[in-house]
Amino acid sequence: MSNLRFQNDTSALHHLFYESHKNLITSLCIATDNVDRIPEFVDKYLGPPQKLKTRRDPKKPIRPKSSYLYYCDEHRGPLMDTMRKNGVNIKISEVSKMLGKQWKAATAEIKKPFEEKANKDKARYADEMQSYLN
Repeated sequence: MSNLRFQNDTSALHHLFYESHKNLITSLCIATDNVDRIPEFVDKYLGPPQKLKTRRDPKKPIRPKSSYLYYCDEHRGPLMDTMRKNGVNIKISEVSKMLGKQWKAATAEIKKPFEEKANKDKARYADEMQSYLN
C-alpha cells in the first residue's frame, strides 16, 4: 500500500513541479517581451513532461458494468460469428457501432434483463465499497 501511495504522490508532485515551472517560464517570457518564444524555452529548459501514471489500489472494488456493457458481452460473439460466416472483414470499431445501433433500437423488454444485471452489479459495488471504506 505504501508503494502505491508513493507512486501516486510522486506522479502528482511531478505534475505540480512541471506546471509551476512552465508557468514561471511563461511569466518570464511575458516580462521580457518574448511571448513568441515560450514553447521554445519550455522545450529547452523543461523538456516534455514525463508520463507517470497513477496506480489503482488492487483492493478497491471494480466499478459496476452498465446494462449496455452486459448487452455487448452477450451479443458481440454471435454478431462476430455471423460476420465471419458472411466473409466480412471484422473490425472491432464496426462491431461496436452495430451493437450501439442495436441497443438504441432495442425495446424496454429486450433491455430489461440487462438492466437487472446492471442493478445487481451496482448493489454489489455499493456493498463492496462500503466494506472497503470501513
